[in-house]
Parts: sequence; structure tokens; C-alpha cells
Amino acid sequence: MRAPRLWVPACVITLGLAGTNGGTSVTSTLAQWKALGFDAHSFISTAAALFVDPATANYQLKTGSLAIDAGVNLSPDVVADINGFPRPQRAAYDIGCYEMP
Repeated sequence: MRAPRLWVPACVITLGLAGTNGGTSVTSTLAQWKALGFDAHSFISTAAALFVDPATANYQLKTGSLAIDAGVNLSPDVVADINGFPRPQRAAYDIGCYEMP
């Protein structure tokens, strides 16, 4: 299972799919990419909407962040966040290296 990714506004995904369009790159929106069955847990957001203070590299999730409870279960490989707190802390796993208490 792929880990969820965070996308920024106006981002497009460039794919080099062998056997598709002769193996050349194609450009898709996030919605088109998800319609193909990829990255079902991904969403579009800004860093300011997700993290406490991205300008000072504080990437802990802020209250109301769309990344809270939006991750997937990666155990037994990942059972704690970067600070050693057990995952999950709430209803589901958070996206990223920090788990919101």
C-alpha cells in the first residue's frame, strides 16, 4: 500500500507509464490520477493549512489539519511517530511523521 502524499494547489502529476501513450509522459490532475486508483488518501492543501508553522520548519500537524486521521496503517513497520508516540492516537493514523495526540 502506498503512503498518502500531500499535494499543493495547481500541482499536476507527470506520469511516464510504459504501454500508455507509447511510454511517453502524460499530465493528469489529482482527480484524474485518483480515478485510476492511485493515492486514494491524497488531497490538495497548503502547508499553512496543515502544519503549525511551516515558515520555521515546525511541521507538526495543526488542529483541524486534513492530514489528521487521513493516513494508512503502516504497522508493523511504523508503530510510533518521530517523537516516539504510539500510532494511532485517535480514530486513524495521521499522514506524516507526527501523530496528533
